[in-house]
Amino acid sequence: MLNTPQIEKGADTIKKLETTNPTLLIIDDDESVRKVMTFRLNALRKKLASLIVLSRDEAQPKPCVRLRIMLKLRGIDSTDTDFEIVTATENLSATGFLCGCTALIGLNTIVEVFLATGSGQFTGKARVTLVDSPGTVGQRCDFEFVEKPIDWILQ
Repeated sequence: MLNTPQIEKGADTIKKLETTNPTLLIIDDDESVRKVMTFRLNALRKKLASLIVLSRDEAQPKPCVRLRIMLKLRGIDSTDTDFEIVTATENLSATGFLCGCTALIGLNTIVEVFLATGSGQFTGKARVTLVDSPGTVGQRCDFEFVEKPIDWILQ
């Protein structure tokens, strides 16, 4: 069933704009134009206010440092196969890091993180929060520690 536009005359049709049926307004005086413009501006204000509230709910970006350190990541990939890779970070923060990852892993995958230099000390467990270019040679993953990391580069 197709929605056909309703043709209405006058400013009384302003309230009909809130319905799901498309409405075509025929405005015949300045007062009606003012009412329609006020209605449209109020609708725009409501929409903008809802978008502002949504944007405040998003997590604020954490400060990060562009620093390359070698890490060993160990876990289970998307095919339920154990993996262990050594990779270099592109940047890191007190709560996470971004690095290349050759293992096929998806969002929310948990990995064990070790420093790859020296004794290979366990640092903590991290969760994948972003996968860039998934399944490609250039795949990069953003990790966030699930609890406070042990002896991490940044405190």
